[in-house]
Amino acid sequence: MVNEAHTLGKSVVVSIGGAYPASLGTNFGTIAASATLRDSFANNIVAFLQANQLDGLDIDYEFPADATARANFTLLMQTIYAKVKLADSRYIVMFGSGPGWYLGSFDFAALQNHCDFFFYFGYDWKNPANGPMRKPGSTQWTSANDQLGEASVKGGVDYVIGKTFPASKIIVASRSTARTTPRGPPCATLGPRTRVSISRPLMRTRWKSKSAANGSPHPTR
Repeated sequence: MVNEAHTLGKSVVVSIGGAYPASLGTNFGTIAASATLRDSFANNIVAFLQANQLDGLDIDYEFPADATARANFTLLMQTIYAKVKLADSRYIVMFGSGPGWYLGSFDFAALQNHCDFFFYFGYDWKNPANGPMRKPGSTQWTSANDQLGEASVKGGVDYVIGKTFPASKIIVASRSTARTTPRGPPCATLGPRTRVSISRPLMRTRWKSKSAANGSPHPTR
């Protein structure tokens, strides 16, 4: 798959983590809380990218549960970003989050310096009555005890941008484009003054950690 993608001019990014099993979140929390495990995890990621000729990684930690975990996730991304970019500055480093409530799990103001992109799971607004692309007049609380100005995909994007995270670093995936950005010079416009884009084609493949707690992820298929 990787060779075929490269032939087509695509970049292949491995996604580490996911929602299931629930132990993945616990393992991420353990890694993020330890400087030693953060270093080990980042080194193993670099080795995996090099061994498999990949173009970058996406961290899918679902989700930092409290203020301490939130701060530790920033430290984790700081470590990963530094080590991966040291290995090759062309590697893509990104992280993802679901909409609404879970956006409060991340310190976007700090994370902007430790990633190339934020992958926003717009397709996780599963109920059209509570989370279409637009829903003017609605609000949505987050785990940080603040609010989205609108309970919708656009409301989430505005929330992230409001935390000083650059719009140019936000990738929005809808149900029709989940986990794959469109071809060409893609961008999504969710309303006036809101423009999110990515500068290069991208494919995203899933990779879950079986033994994340020791900082040594293994690919599963």
